Amino acid sequence: MVKRKEEEQDIKMIYVKDLLLDYENPRLSTAGEVTSQEQLLKQLYMRYDLDPLIYSLSENGYFSEEPLIAVEKKVGTEVKFMVVEGNRRLAALKILLFDDDRKSAGAKGIPKPSKEVLARLNPIPVKVYASRDEIVSYLGVRHIVGVKPWDALSKAKYIEQLVKKGSSLDEVKEIIGMKRGDVVQRWLLALYVVNQANSIADEPWQEASKDFKFSFLYTSLGYQSVRNYLGLDNNVIVNPKPNPVPKKSRENLIDHMKDLYGPPGRPELHKVKESRKISELASVYATTEALDVLRAGAPLEEAYSRSRGEAVVLLDLVRGASYKLDEANAIATHHKKNPEVRKFAKRCLDSAQHLYETLED
Repeated sequence: MVKRKEEEQDIKMIYVKDLLLDYENPRLSTAGEVTSQEQLLKQLYMRYDLDPLIYSLSENGYFSEEPLIAVEKKVGTEVKFMVVEGNRRLAALKILLFDDDRKSAGAKGIPKPSKEVLARLNPIPVKVYASRDEIVSYLGVRHIVGVKPWDALSKAKYIEQLVKKGSSLDEVKEIIGMKRGDVVQRWLLALYVVNQANSIADEPWQEASKDFKFSFLYTSLGYQSVRNYLGLDNNVIVNPKPNPVPKKSRENLIDHMKDLYGPPGRPELHKVKESRKISELASVYATTEALDVLRAGAPLEEAYSRSRGEAVVLLDLVRGASYKLDEANAIATHHKKNPEVRKFAKRCLDSAQHLYETLED
């Protein structure tokens, strides 16, 4: 470890070998999981696009204007530094500098920096704090409401970490600068729901998968019909607790997860293909007939049409058929002798006549 000049005593120049990836990083470790440095490095390389960063560092060296943020950590008799902010940069540096780390990450085709650049890659500037508590507000503002926001799942895990350390929800809101509304509570509630689903499912959903959109669950819990389906009382949105879904509704919880994400390992079987369809799913949950249709294997679109009532569905069908026939009439003069078109036109005529007579009765 090398200190900078006197006026920058809070910034230290630390060799990369003495820097550790953060076990508690909300974007990496899953709840309760202890992960090795090698596994953390591989997660970062596989889940986040480090290649542009690696190539930039190999060409330009490390820019000292943005030091890493770390806390001191004793490892046996050695003093190491756990990097709380800047894990992507640290991972890229490790992959660039060390053969063993390249192998651990599964990284190939990594460029070799010149000697001049290597001198600017190791050691690097690190701002060292005495404890994580001193960095809490900085991380919250930076990654939840600030310039480099985390994804929704990472935000929820960070909030959970603060709660586990004894912070109240009001204190969490103060720390991260989100004092109004129920966004913090819903992030935490959604995480508790995921954790509970994974604890009771035969196979857990992989949160690290690109197909797992945590925001879908977060959004769905904003609908009263979804909360009713999961047996969640109204207090849970104000004061979320672990394992919020009661025992009687746990089958519904698994079904809801499958609706959003498909069965574990089978994301292609999910009912909700995009976020705007979540409102349709909520409507289906509010109607027994529509929900029965969904559970029988029908697509969400069909179940949703049932949720709106037969009269509305009938009107939509007739209106749609009318528009299609208008489109067909616009080009029919070019196909007067086409027997297949005539055959189906006759079917339309018969069906329309039968429909009209039925409505007249």
